[in-house]
Amino acid sequence: MHVRSRSHPEPKVYRLRATFACALLVHVGINGVRPMSSYRALELGVGTESLGLLNLSFGAVALLLAMPLGSAADSRGAKPVIVWSVATLACGAGLATVAPNFSVLLVSQALCGVGLVGSAVGFHSLVANVGPLSGGDTRFGTFSVVVATGQLIGPILAGAVAEFGMAGNEPYGARGALLGVVVLAVMGAAVALVLPDSRVSVPATVRKNGTRAVGKILRSGSARRALLVSTLVFLAVDLLSTFLPAYGVHVGWSIGTVTVLLGLRAAASILSRLLLGRLLTLMRRSGLLVGGSLLGAAALVIPPLVPLPHGTVVAAVALFIFGVGIGVGQPITMAWLVRTSPNEHRSLGIGARLSVIQAGQILVPPAMGVLVAFAGPAWIFWGLSALLASVAATTRRGGVDPTAEVAPVEPD
Repeated sequence: MHVRSRSHPEPKVYRLRATFACALLVHVGINGVRPMSSYRALELGVGTESLGLLNLSFGAVALLLAMPLGSAADSRGAKPVIVWSVATLACGAGLATVAPNFSVLLVSQALCGVGLVGSAVGFHSLVANVGPLSGGDTRFGTFSVVVATGQLIGPILAGAVAEFGMAGNEPYGARGALLGVVVLAVMGAAVALVLPDSRVSVPATVRKNGTRAVGKILRSGSARRALLVSTLVFLAVDLLSTFLPAYGVHVGWSIGTVTVLLGLRAAASILSRLLLGRLLTLMRRSGLLVGGSLLGAAALVIPPLVPLPHGTVVAAVALFIFGVGIGVGQPITMAWLVRTSPNEHRSLGIGARLSVIQAGQILVPPAMGVLVAFAGPAWIFWGLSALLASVAATTRRGGVDPTAEVAPVEPD
């Protein structure tokens, strides 16, 4: 009888490890791009009211490509989608490094957005297809820890490089940090080349009607609420990365302080995701979503009310609490949406989730920029607080139980 060597992990374990390694490199890079792009815009003389256009550009093209990329991951496998997407991210970061004006910087953000969405579709597809639905919370919880680790390392690493770059003639040192992201993305593409194939073998007629099948699922109230809650959770973290640099400039924080605060939020999310399994034995998923969102919403009200120097410490505590509260949202909503998608169209369902998120990125950040410009920087925190309160309200009003599964839908 053949016994597998201990030195060679099981294929599924190897697939997860390789996926997590590649995802870590990508998310360290993308979480360096987001705040450094804001600083790069400020270097180019852009006002706070226009920072939301970075998010709009980041999400607009990605919105159009999320569903096709999901379909491609189903039919051709996640590996080529990830390789192409990470290479696109590298090109976007490189363009941001040399951008001579804000218009070119917006183009670079569009490339970065496509790169992130494509890689996310591929990563989620691998994580979803590597095991049974019953283990989805655990696998997505681990994946979310990897993502949060990237959110922790990315801003701090980029901030350190930027602080070094400020020794030259650049006011914020963003170019050097963005160049570092290019290096990380190239490394991520190299790791992606060794990822295994993830295509699911299903009849061609089923694939042909994939969009219609997923459309039926998304008409369910549970799936719609999963999409909305998932979008709001994502936007809360994304808006913080975009607008906290502007708040930092307003109150006199250094780049290092801003990036450490972003990293602290990510560290808190890692903590809550590591404890997710234990928390789920104590509370329902809907209860965790409501409680975590209200906790974060309450914490974010306070920082603008406390002047410096104590305001920095209060902001650190508030962002840590925000990170703990929001940290459970992503893995729960990802697993929730996967349960509402048929096995043969999971990547397409993930693409639908990302399409809704990108639509949110197009609509919400510009409005946030206008609000902050006219009502004041304090609304960076208060606007995020309102966003989290809406997460709690949506989850509670729907009376959802994200453990519910939806059977695969057969094509017409």
